[in-house]
Amino acid sequence: MPSPSTQTGRVDLNHPKVTGHKGPVLDLQFNPFNDNEIASASEDCNIKVWTIPDGGLTANLNEAKVTLTGHSKKVHVYYSGLIIIL
Repeated sequence: MPSPSTQTGRVDLNHPKVTGHKGPVLDLQFNPFNDNEIASASEDCNIKVWTIPDGGLTANLNEAKVTLTGHSKKVHVYYSGLIIIL
């Protein structure tokens, strides 16, 4: 959940995060058709689709809605229509 524009400075280290990849995240995309869904692609060769609850995170989100595995190289993601393209 974005911080209100009146807040400035660093985000508190204890602020809830989306976690779950075993490597650095290379790409992050918001679903243009669902404000509560994001997809992340990582150096761990996985793509994860996450559902952010209405009102934002109140605790770390550790379980993805979907994990796409089996890639042998680093992956990137972007939304095209309703399909995630690798």
